[in-house]
Order: sequence, then C-alpha cells, then structure tokens
Amino acid sequence: MIENFITHLRAQGKSENTLKSYLADLQKLASALPVSLGEAGPEHLDEYFAGADVAASTRNRMISSARGFFGWALKMGLIGQDPARDLRTRKLQTIPAGIISEFEYRVLLKHLLRRSDELAQRDHLAIRLMGEMGLRVSELCALNIEDVDLESKHLVVRGGKGGKDRLLFLSTDMRRILKRYFKTHDGDVIFPITSRAMQLRISYWTAEAGLRTHLTPHGLRHRFATQLLATSNLACVQKALGHSSITTTQVYLHVGDEDLRAAMGAMCRSRDISPKRNHQTRLSDPSSIPKTPSPPDALGPLCAFLPA
Repeated sequence: MIENFITHLRAQGKSENTLKSYLADLQKLASALPVSLGEAGPEHLDEYFAGADVAASTRNRMISSARGFFGWALKMGLIGQDPARDLRTRKLQTIPAGIISEFEYRVLLKHLLRRSDELAQRDHLAIRLMGEMGLRVSELCALNIEDVDLESKHLVVRGGKGGKDRLLFLSTDMRRILKRYFKTHDGDVIFPITSRAMQLRISYWTAEAGLRTHLTPHGLRHRFATQLLATSNLACVQKALGHSSITTTQVYLHVGDEDLRAAMGAMCRSRDISPKRNHQTRLSDPSSIPKTPSPPDALGPLCAFLPA
C-alpha cells in the first residue's frame, strides 16, 4: 500500500523531498506496528506515537504522514476505518534557525569579495540569490542558464515547493553580478553542487569570516523576507517566497512582528465593507496602509516579483 500511496503523491506533483519524507515515516511506522498497516487500529497508532522519542516538529511530520496515508487508504476502500482520524499535531512556536543580522551579512559579503578564486565568486552569488531573492537552496541548485533573462531583468524559479514556478525580477546590481559570473562559467547548470554541499559551503565561509552565527540557507531566505516586508506588505512577501498560505509566511517574519501586525491589520480593515459603515472602509491609522512596492532597481539589492 505504501508504494501505491507514494505513486499517488507523485501524480499530484509532490516534490522528491516530500516523497522521501512520507516513505521514511510510513516504513518506520509499518516496521514498528505489531500488525500490518491495513489492520492497524487507533490504539496501535496511539501507542506508537506516545513512545516516539523525537522532536516535536518531527512528531508532527510523522503524524501528518500517517493521516495522509490512512485518509487515502480509506478513500480507496483499502481499509474500513481511519485509525489516524483522532491524531493531532502540536502547535509549535517556530523560529527559523541560522538567522543573520544585517551587519553580519555585510561582513560576510565583504569577506567573499576579497577573494578572487572562482569558488568564492560562485558562493558569493549563491548567498546573494538566497539572501536577496529568497531562493530555497534546492531552487538555487536547480537553476539553469535558460532560467535567467538578463535583458528582461528576471529569472524563473522552476519547480518550487509544491511544483510551482514563480518569476522574480533582478536588480541592476544582481544583473551585473550574474553577467560577470556567466563570462567564466561553463555548463547549463548555474550551480553544479548539491543542496547539502552548498549548506556546508555557507558554514565554511561564515566561520572563515569570523562570524559566530551558524548561518543556514533558511536563514538567508528569512533575511530576504524581513527586508522585503520593510518596503512592501505581507501579501507581497508571500508571493515572492512562493507560499500557498500566508500563515506560512508569518513563520519567516517573527523578527518583524510590529510590521507584520500593521500589514495584516491594514489588510483586514481594507476588506471591511460592513453595511454599518455604508460600505466604506475607514482606516483608523492611515500610516498602516501597506506601501506600494518600488520599482525593482529602487530596492537596491532586493528583488521584486511579478504580480499574479
């Protein structure tokens, strides 16, 4: 049944990383149960998850995998009841790891610019694409030359999370760096390196620059989100990051809580068309209205995005 479920998820366009997580979780569950998955009852799952000595976030993922699997099996008529129907995930206070301050970010870039070797130039570009355009490390490593259009001032992020593509504009500075890199780069793949290897390269440069921060690709993406929020609004950040739900975007923006609260408040008030107000929206604080994003080049190193 597991193989059929994975095939079902693949047909829905789930990423390979997602498929691997589901497969690992379900295989681990199947090997731990005293009965087959088709015979499992709520008591078996309760006992399994009660004894799971894992982090809360991992436990939540395992429960989500089980709920997805058994819900599918019930729908397909493979089981008579859903043993995972009462399983609940825990609400977590998610704070992104590996956050870098603006001062540290500038120090890191300056350190890389002092190096003239090819790897340093490549990693400098990679760090800026993640920190100033919000690319996930998997998206970065999947970029091809054909995805970048310097004349039209944009790049296409293909096959992002959920299999979605998105279009991002390039600033003048980013186009200059890409153009210089392309002069000496051979091959269609811009960064011929694995996601894990890129993570290790970022850690290496952070340490060599004398920074104590344990910087991660996730932290660079978070840096982009907070910077973009300062010049736009939450919906813009959601679009630029490629999030399906605005709730997901909030996780990246915990540092900018005040800006986030103002943006969301203004957004909600702008949609208030209650008859009691004669279908007119009144904003108690005009300054909280989200700003219109500036043209791409006016954002300096930050990119803009193409509205839907």
